[in-house]
Amino acid sequence: MKIYISEGRCSDSFLEKVESFVVPIIKSEVGPHVKESLLWIGLYIRKSDVNNSIYHFCMIDVLVAKAALRIWDVELHWRSSDGSIVLASDDVADKEISFWIENMPSQERLQQVVERNEYMWKRSTKEATVDKKLYRFKIREMGWFGSSFPDIGIRIKTPVNIEILAEFIGNAIESYNQKSLLKDDSDENDMTNLGLIHNFSYEKRKKNVYLFTLDMGSALDGVDAILQALNDSDFEIALITLE
Repeated sequence: MKIYISEGRCSDSFLEKVESFVVPIIKSEVGPHVKESLLWIGLYIRKSDVNNSIYHFCMIDVLVAKAALRIWDVELHWRSSDGSIVLASDDVADKEISFWIENMPSQERLQQVVERNEYMWKRSTKEATVDKKLYRFKIREMGWFGSSFPDIGIRIKTPVNIEILAEFIGNAIESYNQKSLLKDDSDENDMTNLGLIHNFSYEKRKKNVYLFTLDMGSALDGVDAILQALNDSDFEIALITLE
């Protein structure tokens, strides 16, 4: 297992103690659900007392290679046996420290995450691309295949103000995000919630050609939602390119 430390805020001795505690737990908790043996564990140090800059815990980010599995918001806490404050940057080679984890997902929740991400992972293969028969305009795919940062090029037959087009795309994203947030997580068979679209940027490439770059995160279904919204719109679209 590979350990990744963010921002280099941990001393070597502190990291050694964290590794000996965290690695066996993550292996035992995550291991039953994935076949991958290579995991990245990111330790993101947090300040619990901003005024005194005292670090009491850090967040753990667990990424399973090639499995589209990521776990956030797990907390690693620690205390010293003598009650003194221990910073992650301190040399703690000769210090006794106890660690514990909070917010580790249950085994049932982990299995749900794995199943959902396996669904997402399958969608990003070449065999699961956009069904072009569903749309009234031509779609050209240029190797995007589920990218988290796709470029959507829109060629329109008649001139349109790019701000109007951007507002339309923004509304389609907002509608998708709201639907995703309302999804009932208790239904493990409901795969409609595949994350949120975070933001997008846009530019006019040339006459009647506009490019939108989206930060999709894990919201791979968001591309379909935007295409469907454009299909139902009054815009005279000649071509959509996905890159």
